[in-house]
Amino acid sequence: MSWTDDFVVAYDTYGDGSDYSTLFSYHGDDEHVVIPEYVDAIAKGAFRNNTHVRTVDLSNVCDIGEEAFMGCTSLEGVVIRGQMPTIDVRAFKGCPSLKYVEFKPNKPSGDSHFADLDVWLEAFADCTSLERVDLHLADRNLTVGPSAFAGCTALTTVVLSGALSFVDSDAFEGCTALECVSVPELPLNSTADEFRTYETALGRLRGGCLNLRILEQRLEPDPPDAQGRDGEGPASGASHVYRSNVRRFAYRDYADLWTGRPAKSLFRFFKHLEELDLAGIDTSSEESLACMFKGCTELREIDLSPLDTSSAKDLRQMFFGCRNLKAIDLSVLDTSQVEDMSHLFHNCNALERVNLAGLDLSRVRSLWSAFDQCKSLEELDFSQVRTPALEKVGYMFRGCWNLRSLDLRGLNLSRVGSLSHLFDGIDYLGCWRVSAAWPVNRPGAIPEPPPYNDGWWSERDQRWMTVAQIRARGRVADTYTDGPWDE
Repeated sequence: MSWTDDFVVAYDTYGDGSDYSTLFSYHGDDEHVVIPEYVDAIAKGAFRNNTHVRTVDLSNVCDIGEEAFMGCTSLEGVVIRGQMPTIDVRAFKGCPSLKYVEFKPNKPSGDSHFADLDVWLEAFADCTSLERVDLHLADRNLTVGPSAFAGCTALTTVVLSGALSFVDSDAFEGCTALECVSVPELPLNSTADEFRTYETALGRLRGGCLNLRILEQRLEPDPPDAQGRDGEGPASGASHVYRSNVRRFAYRDYADLWTGRPAKSLFRFFKHLEELDLAGIDTSSEESLACMFKGCTELREIDLSPLDTSSAKDLRQMFFGCRNLKAIDLSVLDTSQVEDMSHLFHNCNALERVNLAGLDLSRVRSLWSAFDQCKSLEELDFSQVRTPALEKVGYMFRGCWNLRSLDLRGLNLSRVGSLSHLFDGIDYLGCWRVSAAWPVNRPGAIPEPPPYNDGWWSERDQRWMTVAQIRARGRVADTYTDGPWDE
């Protein structure tokens, strides 16, 4: 142990032979204290109840011990310049003048990452003047323990790290002025375990701060040559990505990390995704694009032209639950090998227009529930498609209550079994067209007339016809409307 300029410091050696030093006590009366650069840790109670110190500059300190600055009633500011430390139990508790804690860490030499940051039990409890806490520079794991900031009644803003490991539900108990906690997005190469840990931490934070607004900041894309955690390549085990905050995604910016990922479920549940650029993606050998955009609830438009679907057989649920998707052009896709398009646009509530012109559906066997609950869809035109292999169409147009025009001339139902619920919920259809092969005499093949009519106006026969009369007349190519065209 040595005594140097009012600092009492002890030296010891780690098991690996490296040296470290601990500041045990301070005997000066300076208001502005700079901890010597050679000090690695502050011991338990080193500055406890010191009434002189106003600011502390912690150079390379990596461990702030239990109650190290507890009761320092004049302490106004703390600057931490070394690696991210452990802030131990009650380290700054009861410092009523403390207004800011500023982290300005230098990355340790030979390492491209900061250390973990742990803020333990009541570390800043009852710091009633503390207004802002910025912990965003932690790069590996950030832990915020029980009551860490409890009773900080002036605290209004907290910035946390995206590397959230644990946040106790009582961490901000009694922070009555706290309105916003800012949390960065996780990197897109985050692993499934990191994703689950992050979601759990956010859930606890929301649970403990019921009136709190969680602000999930946008991240700019990492450069294409982004390295993994070992600094030698893409992160290992990154088969899953964090999805919940990503708002903009350009595939070419992540090509190095994403090349080789299967197209199936690739963007599934990117629930805040608003802008998507698929330029540079290679799906030429993909047999399944099922669920590729499923659950992208904020996506309003998708340019599908970069997709090579020449090998694709399965497009099931491709846009399932894209609730804000307004319009889409499927004519740019090569669907010559596709066999299953069931639930394709299920629950796309805002979808108004779908371009099917020239689409090759010659191998498609299932369109089951394809447009189910597309409540904003006004028109569908199947006149230019051919479906000789079609076997399932149940629930295909169910809930499309805003549908006004439906051209069914390209649908071949000769191999279809049940037509159950095909037109359920289509109450205001104004026009529908069929070919001579349409099986009008089969149950479910004719939509119910609008509630204000007893039948359909036949353009071919120029007369009103009930459903029973249409069935009795048999198969003919015809256009049916809710009234004569010349009225």
